[in-house]
Amino acid sequence: MRLRRTFFVAFAVPTILLTVGANIAGAAGAQGAAKGTIKCTSFTGTVTFKPPLVPGTATTTKEKETSSNSTLGGCVTTPSGGPSSASGVKEKPTKLASNACSALESTSSTGASFTIAWPGISASKVTFTGAAQTATGYSLSGGTVKGSYATTNATATIVIAPASITAISQCISGKGGAITSISITGGSMNL
Repeated sequence: MRLRRTFFVAFAVPTILLTVGANIAGAAGAQGAAKGTIKCTSFTGTVTFKPPLVPGTATTTKEKETSSNSTLGGCVTTPSGGPSSASGVKEKPTKLASNACSALESTSSTGASFTIAWPGISASKVTFTGAAQTATGYSLSGGTVKGSYATTNATATIVIAPASITAISQCISGKGGAITSISITGGSMNL
C-alpha cells in the first residue's frame, strides 16, 4: 500500500488576486500609488532554508526561510498602461517551527509578506494571513495590500518544481537528504 504524504511550505509567492478601484495613477513614471488591478502570470524564485531542513529529528528550533531571485512578469493592468513586470520582489522571512523536514508537513495555515517594487509607481506591500496546500504548491489567502493596487482581498498561488516536491516528500519520510533550497517555477498574481 502506498502512503501519500502531504507537506506545507510556509511561504507565499505567486497568484495574488487583488481587486481595487479605478485608474492607474502613475503608470507613466509618477511616484504615486497605482489604483486599479494588475494580473501577473509569471512568478519564479528560490526559497532557502538556514540551517538546512533535515530528515528525522530537528537539530534546532531557529530555522528561517528566505526567498531570493524572485521575478514577477507577464502583467496586465486595468485600466491599461501600467507595468508589465515588477522591478523587484522581496519576501519577509517566515520562521518554521524547527529545521526538521516534518516542519513542512502541516494542515495549519501560515501566511507570508511581500514587497513588490514596480517601475515608476509606489511599491505594493502584501501580507497574507492564510495558506492551503494544492497539488502543485500552495494557495494563499487573506491578503491585504498597501501602496499600489491596495486591497483587503488578495490571494496568491505558488507552483513548486517537481524535483523540489520529490525532495521534500523523501525528506519527510526519512529517506531523503537535507534540503537547503526549493525552486518556485510558476504562479501568478492579481493585484
